[in-house]
Parts: sequence; structure tokens; C-alpha cells
Amino acid sequence: MAAFSDLDAAPSAFGAQRRQAPLLSLSLLIAAFFLGRFNQSSLYPLQEAMAAAKGLTDNDVALLHGPAFILPFVILSIPVGMAVDRALRAPLLIAALLMGAIGSVATAYADSLATMFQGRALVGLSTSAVTVTAFSMISDIFPAEQRGRAKSAADVAGQIGGSAAFLFGGFLLAARGDGGQGWRSALLIMTMPLVVGAVLLLALREPVRTERQVVGSSTGQMLAELRPCLPLILPLIMGAVLIEIPIIAAFTWGAPILTRSFSLSAAEVGGIMGAILLLSGLAGPILCGLLSDVCYRAGGPRKAIGAVVLLIFVSTPGALFVAAPSAAIAAIILGLFMTCLIGALSMIVTAFTIIIPGQLRGLCLSMLSASAAVGGVALAPLLISWLSVAFGGPAMIGKALACICIPSSLLTCASLLLGMRSLARIGDKPPGRVIGP
Repeated sequence: MAAFSDLDAAPSAFGAQRRQAPLLSLSLLIAAFFLGRFNQSSLYPLQEAMAAAKGLTDNDVALLHGPAFILPFVILSIPVGMAVDRALRAPLLIAALLMGAIGSVATAYADSLATMFQGRALVGLSTSAVTVTAFSMISDIFPAEQRGRAKSAADVAGQIGGSAAFLFGGFLLAARGDGGQGWRSALLIMTMPLVVGAVLLLALREPVRTERQVVGSSTGQMLAELRPCLPLILPLIMGAVLIEIPIIAAFTWGAPILTRSFSLSAAEVGGIMGAILLLSGLAGPILCGLLSDVCYRAGGPRKAIGAVVLLIFVSTPGALFVAAPSAAIAAIILGLFMTCLIGALSMIVTAFTIIIPGQLRGLCLSMLSASAAVGGVALAPLLISWLSVAFGGPAMIGKALACICIPSSLLTCASLLLGMRSLARIGDKPPGRVIGP
């Protein structure tokens, strides 16, 4: 990564004025992102044992991974975004991690589906708040031409966190037994790193906000500033929503599809999915972070969005990985499919942080995250589960995934092309953007 200049003096989480090197700030934000995604994914490797112990169906599990996970953030997305734009963000990040730890503990000790729903709701709100806050801080630490690489570092950490949760969860489940209370004790152990991370984040200093106008902070004024940007913001948000569907679908149902279609054991599927998530989580953000910065320097956000459209289009047939003649080929296709989609989503969010005025960035990132969560996290698992039932049962889950993911990817391309058209009309800097702290 290219060298970054030092930050100006910025207040700490508790108001003291200190300087902090950008790479140190980025390292702490990367740790927060890793822990947020680790906590989000901690239930995935335990879900089969949990379902067996609690008597849950596929639809019950999809409910915990979908609506339970995103509903609170969807409801609170605007207040969270406005808090990120107005308040000190370092304490918000610490509070979000601790909230996630509480949610996982509540899930582990839940005695009913309703109580588990509430625990997963806290985890979902925590993960989304960490994402929005971290991206907002990264956008103020690094200039636009370096932001793709800085954000890709956080994305990589998040993907590694998800992969680590699969590997660590599977190891703990095997060590403690997959029956009875094994899944519960494994989940409790996996919440401990969040408390350690919250303590480490006490060292994080608040970066100076950049690209910000001197404006009033009332809700009405913020919404008035947002209105001229809507023709550009809405197509990008829709693109993020639509591309999140195949990502979450593959993430949620990839392991069951490999198990049911190729008769693999739990250990084999855990190893395959762990490797796929790790490699795609590294390659996608790193390569596309570099591509994003190259496109921005060469032709601005329009060229970067055009590259995303091409990447998504050529990767769309990967949704047919279930039709591969062997498990090995299916795993390779799934890995390439997820690499392209994860990288494409990273580029969409990077373009979003560059295009949106700084004073609206937290609010707009919250809107994007909440909307994408509705389409991806809430709807994708349930849509595929319901469609597989309509096709004939659990064995049809792969066919259902392809029928949802292929149209979603193509509609993403159409939505992003609309965004490019709007960007061409209003220019690379929407109304209200003023550079400078």
C-alpha cells in the first residue's frame, strides 16, 4: 500500500488531542472489522448442531441469519448514520463491539427461537454499526485516490474474520462435541475476542472530518442536502442490494449445497468453505481495491463503476456451480464466483465513499448497509429456502440458488449503468460537496 501522510491533530475517544499515524488507525479499524465479521459468522459453523439440539428447521435457521440479523439496523439505520456523522466515532465503535458480544451470549443462552431472534438482532446491529463507523473513519483518514486500497484492507480483515469463524467454530465443535451443549459453549468461547478488541480500541483516535461543509446539524438540513444526490445514490444503493443477494446466498447455502449435492462430510465441507471464504475474501478486495484506485486515477468514479459492471457480468454463470461434475470443480467455480462478487461489492462501496459528500457519508453508508441487508441478509436465505421447497425439497437448494442469483446479478449491472448515467449528468462531485476540513 502506498505511503500515507500523518493525520492532523484529532481528539481521542475521550476528547484528548493527540496525533496518530494513519497506518496505526487503520490497523485498529481493521481489527474492529475482523471482530465484527467474526462475530457475525460465528453461528454459521454451529448451525447444524444448534438446529439438531434445538429442533430448528431450515426456515428457522434462515430466520436467524436473515430478518433477525438485519431488522434492528434497518429500523435504526438513519439514527445510526446521523450519529456517525455528528458524534465521536471511536466510542461508537467500542460500544458496537460490546453490543455484539452481548448478543452472542444472549443467543447461546436462549431457551426459545424468539430469544435467539433477539440475540441475533443485537449481533446484526453491532456488525452494521461497526461497518458504517469504520468506513466513515477510513474515508476521513485517506484521500480518494488511496481509499480503495485502505478499504480493501478492512474488507480483507472482514473476510478473514468470517473464514476464521468457520475454522475456529468447527474446531471448537469437534473438540467439545456436536451434541447437547457443544454448540453453546463454542459460541460463548468465540465471543471472548470481542471484549479484548473493545479494550484495544481505547487507543483509537478520532480522525479529523474532511470534505465537510460548515452547515447546521439538524435532521431537516441533512435531509435537504441529501435530496439533490438521490438520482445518483439510489441506483448505487440498488446495485449494492442486488449484488448482496448472491453473496449472502452463496455464503449461507454454499455448505449445505456441497453437502447435499456431492455427499461430503461436515469436516470436508468445513475445510472447503473455510478455504473458499479465506481465498475469495483476500483476493477479491485486494485485487479490486487496486483496480478501484487505478480506475479512479484514470477516469474517476464512472470508470470504476464500469469496471464493476463488467466484473459482475462475466462472473454471473458461476451461480451454476451446483451443476459441476465433481465437488472439486464446484468448489473452484464457487470460489471464483465469490471472489468476483466480493470484489465488486467492495468497489461499489468505495465509489460510494468517494462520490458522497463527507457531511452525508455516515447517513448514506447507513442507508446503503440497511438496504443491502434487507435484500441480501434478510431476503436471500429465505427466498432460496422457500424456492427449494417449491422445487421439491432440500435437495433442490442448488437449483433455487441459481434461479435467484443469476437474475440478481444481471439486475445489478442494469442498476449500476443507471448510476453511471446519473453521474455523467451531474459530474463526479454531487451538489453540496466542498473539499476541505
